[in-house]
Amino acid sequence: MSDIIKQTGVVHKVLPAENVELRDGSSKQKQVVIINFKQAGSQYDDFLALEEFGDEVTLCNSVSVGQEVVVEYRVQSREHAATGRWYTSVKLRAITLVTQGAGQPAQGQPNPFN
Repeated sequence: MSDIIKQTGVVHKVLPAENVELRDGSSKQKQVVIINFKQAGSQYDDFLALEEFGDEVTLCNSVSVGQEVVVEYRVQSREHAATGRWYTSVKLRAITLVTQGAGQPAQGQPNPFN
C-alpha cells in the first residue's frame, strides 16, 4: 500500500463522469480532475490527472476550474496478469478548497502550508 501524498494546486479541468464496466459485469463511475501543481518561478506547468472511482463520484463535483485546492492522493501500480504490462493510476482520496486572500485554509479544512 502506498502513502497518501498531499499537495496544493489549481484545478485545470474537471472531466465528465463516465460509467466503466468491470470484468464481473458490474459497473462503477469514474471521473478525472486535472490539477496544475506549477511552482512559483517555474517556466513550465506541472499537470497531474487524478481519478475518482466508485459507486458514485462526488469529490470532483465539488470544485471548479481555476480554484486553488489541496488534494490528497496515492499512486498505485499493478501488473496485468495476461500481458505482463504494468499500469499506474493516481487515485484521488480528498480534495478541499483553499480560501482566496490571506492564504488561510477554508474553515474546518486542514492547513496545506504545515
